[in-house]
Amino acid sequence: MNKLNIVEACKLASISRPTLYKYINNGTLSVVKDGKNTFIETSELIRVFPNIKLNNNDDEVKNLHSLTAEINHKDEIINMLKKQLNDKQRDSEFLQQQLTNLNNNFTTINKLLEDKTDKKRKKFLGIF
Repeated sequence: MNKLNIVEACKLASISRPTLYKYINNGTLSVVKDGKNTFIETSELIRVFPNIKLNNNDDEVKNLHSLTAEINHKDEIINMLKKQLNDKQRDSEFLQQQLTNLNNNFTTINKLLEDKTDKKRKKFLGIF
């Protein structure tokens, strides 16, 4: 992003220096200090004064709006993917619990069958 000096920022925003310093001093407008020089980023000026016209930077503003829309879209996709991941994890936990229950039931059924088989053999053979 481009940095503007105070004079350039005043011209673009169509305001006086004292007015610009009021925005800076009350914290509405952020500045960047580079030694003794004070700069304002173009994006920061646009944030505070959204209706300013940038003469030869119209493409930059369009790109900024396009990037903002793209970031918002990516955030929506990330949130959707996080939700899907949470849903899949819940499904996986549920299926794991079902599998554990089936294994426990299977073990119980096998024990019952073994007990019945052992009792039948003893009764059937009688001798052994």
